[in-house]
Amino acid sequence: MSEDKRLLEIFKQLCVIPGESFKEEEVIKYIKSFLSKYKIESTLDYQGKKYNSKTTNLFCTINPSKKKNIKRVLLLAHTDTVATSGRIVPVRKDNFIKSKGETILGADNRAGISLFLRLVEEYYTRRLEIPEVSLLFTFGEEAGLCGTKAFNFNNIKADFAILFDHCGAFGEVVVKTPYHKRIFAEYIGKRTHAGVEPEKGVNAISIASKVINSFKFGRIDHQTVWNVGKINGGIATNVVPDLVKVDYEARSIDKDKVDRLINRIDKKSKKIARLFKGEYKREIKKEYSGYIISNRNKYLKQVKSVMKKMGIKLKKTITCGGSDANILFENNIPCLNMSCGIYNPHSYKEKLDITDFNLAYQFLKKFLVSFYRGTE
Repeated sequence: MSEDKRLLEIFKQLCVIPGESFKEEEVIKYIKSFLSKYKIESTLDYQGKKYNSKTTNLFCTINPSKKKNIKRVLLLAHTDTVATSGRIVPVRKDNFIKSKGETILGADNRAGISLFLRLVEEYYTRRLEIPEVSLLFTFGEEAGLCGTKAFNFNNIKADFAILFDHCGAFGEVVVKTPYHKRIFAEYIGKRTHAGVEPEKGVNAISIASKVINSFKFGRIDHQTVWNVGKINGGIATNVVPDLVKVDYEARSIDKDKVDRLINRIDKKSKKIARLFKGEYKREIKKEYSGYIISNRNKYLKQVKSVMKKMGIKLKKTITCGGSDANILFENNIPCLNMSCGIYNPHSYKEKLDITDFNLAYQFLKKFLVSFYRGTE
């Protein structure tokens, strides 16, 4: 299979544009400019204002139709990356694109954006036979799926959606994802002078540390994980601390397991706080619901059929990570999150497999034709 040099060119152009969460404006500007070359009108919702940012989601449609029964597909990619240490310089090494220096590459999710923009380009230059396709580019995915959560899906007409936001070789499709909840805990003690009258104080750090040390965080089983990820408290060494804030999270394919882990933290925190004569308060936040795609899913069958014709075996995978796909399901839009050759995301070893990337693009075109014609 020959390489699509234009696809790689678009990807490299996107990689060098800074775009950490809530700072994606330049990426959005690039996409908007790209679309304008083909006179595609795009809508900006500026929902970043909810996060004190000027960033925005961008939405547009190619090959729009006024017919009621036409098939419609949504393609979604997020525009942000995790934080990085400097300017990203993508370079080719053998069959991979990597970062030249000590930075991330940003393939997560600039690879997804590149696939969709290249599709736009080919549609308008070669008139590909595809259904009505909507494109949604979101902000703040890495900070908690923020753009997708803020987007108004009421006016979206889509039978099905595709994302390329899963790492690994092309052919992997996520079929199970977790339910995810967070606990924002506060351990409250009594503040006193640590040198003059420490016995009158209640040390909030002692409460929090005893709770944390009561558990073994990490992987519970193949579908359940939990973590303590953030601690904040204390003023100075001569002050008995009266407040410590701790953030926990629990994820599982099984919703009941998430609730049981949350309840364990709750019960232990209350018990230890009482022993120290302190207090415990908390707020529980649902991040997103999980989903399971069955073998009978018609879209999964169609994807499998297209891959088979390409000589690719579909590999179903389970993840404890969330993506914009979780929010699409919550908005009653069935979707598949697929891989396109991204490896080691969020790290300085991040890389993109060029062969897999090209395969993903060839698949995308073939699938859309198949979807348009209604074949399996």
